[in-house]
Amino acid sequence: MPAGRLLDLLIPPACAGCGLPGPPACEGCLGGLEPLVPPLCGGCGAPAGVPVARCPACRGRIDGARQAVAYSEAAPALVAALKDGRRRVLAGVLAERIARAVPPPPLGAVLVPVPLGPRRMSERGFNQSLLIARELARRWGRPAAEALVRVREEPAQRGSAATARARQAAGAFAPANAGPVPAHAVLVDDVHTTGATVADCARALRGGGARTVAAACFARALPGR
Repeated sequence: MPAGRLLDLLIPPACAGCGLPGPPACEGCLGGLEPLVPPLCGGCGAPAGVPVARCPACRGRIDGARQAVAYSEAAPALVAALKDGRRRVLAGVLAERIARAVPPPPLGAVLVPVPLGPRRMSERGFNQSLLIARELARRWGRPAAEALVRVREEPAQRGSAATARARQAAGAFAPANAGPVPAHAVLVDDVHTTGATVADCARALRGGGARTVAAACFARALPGR
């Protein structure tokens, strides 16, 4: 049995959000998540006072990015438990919230997880974005493919300013050699912070031949939160 699966079984059943005994994410914590509701920016998915095609928060050429909830309430704890606590079962919980909030992409679209670099992959043992993408693929009936690789690895971006994130992400991704880049790609990630990572992934996919690139994430960091 893989070490990650064994760890899932060894951790006492408890909610990752509040720590109370029970399922991986209890109804109270899930019910307290803050959904992102219209009007939203049609480009990056940011809350907007009125519907707009693009807003000041937009980065890169993205054909519509959407996130399910704000990165507040129990959302940070759920993400941390998946990534740092290695509670892989939470990938399904996060994917379910995305599937509830984000319309499924058109037929022919391929879900592309944001890749990890070798060092981070070695430390964590899995790519949380790939787990989420596979869970979304089951719910949406769309294929998932590791169409990107990370070619430059920087220190963890958590807590970095927007300009630093953009600098770290620029040129960090490239098409994988496993096969052709999907013509219609939907990037999948856990948290949308500044949009720099998604923008650079989109740049790499378009450089490899993708005609459209959208994005779907679990949570979005909002200014002042």
